[in-house]
This record gives sequence, structure tokens and C-alpha cells, in this order.
Amino acid sequence: MKKCTQTKIKQPSRIHQIKIPLIHSEAEFYNALAQQVKLPSYFSHNLDALWDFLSTDLEGPIEWYWLEHQQSKAFLSKTFYDQLMILLQEMEVEREDFTLIIGIEE
Repeated sequence: MKKCTQTKIKQPSRIHQIKIPLIHSEAEFYNALAQQVKLPSYFSHNLDALWDFLSTDLEGPIEWYWLEHQQSKAFLSKTFYDQLMILLQEMEVEREDFTLIIGIEE
């Protein structure tokens, strides 16, 4: 009698879609993020913690949408906006399963 074995087929992971709306402050940014994903208890509102979270803690694939980034730029400090954009672009290089979708610049 042949022994029948079951092979588990790995299902693709759920896609995490993070959609950042028009934001007016750093606090609004982190609040918008927290409404869409469960942040770990260690998470503090800074870009180092965001890097750690995105690079190691959030299972992919991840689609990050920020269609109103140009409008948000007017409200955010130049330093925060620039560093956040660099972080997101570097994350796209770091992780094959991270896609950054930003609004079309006019």
C-alpha cells in the first residue's frame, strides 16, 4: 500500500498596502501609518524606527502609496520630507518585495 503524503503549498503572503494621505505634520504621518499596520511595541516616532520596522518586521510584499506627497511636502519640514523620501527609496532597493508608488509630479 502506497503511503500518501500531503505537500503544503505555500500561499502568497497578503500584500500590505500602505496608503499615506495628505499629511500636515510628522505626527499625522505616524498616525496615518499606525491606522494601517500594527506597529510593534518598540516603535517610536522616528525614521530609524520606521526603517527597522519596514526592513525586518513587516512581512512583504508591501506597496507604499503616497499619491499626495508633493502637497504634503508643503506642510512638512524639509529635513523630515527629504529623509523620509530617501528612506522609502532605499527601502525599495533593500527589499525586492517593497514597491513605492508616489504621485506624479506636476
